[in-house]
Amino acid sequence: MRAGGPNWEEVDKSVQRVKERERSKARLVETGRTQEQGFRQMSDEDYAAALESAREDVRKASPKISDGDLEKEAVKRADEAKRKYELSVSSSASSTYEWKKP
Repeated sequence: MRAGGPNWEEVDKSVQRVKERERSKARLVETGRTQEQGFRQMSDEDYAAALESAREDVRKASPKISDGDLEKEAVKRADEAKRKYELSVSSSASSTYEWKKP
């Protein structure tokens, strides 16, 4: 062996220890996956919010409108918003992960 050169046996041992530590580390592993796609139903709360918003819009557009006409127009707009909402396709995906040791 040459003087001053690397001791390859020690280098090999060191590399083995590093590899062993890497293998024994905890890893983030996907434990679950969900994917949903389809049409959603508008909740009563969302419909009530759409109706209130439609009332405000109609009132701003026509401040002198009668209460009956205001309500008819607001219901018509809220129903249209509900129809568009329920015809739109929604999709969602999620995954869960855990730290696991090998």
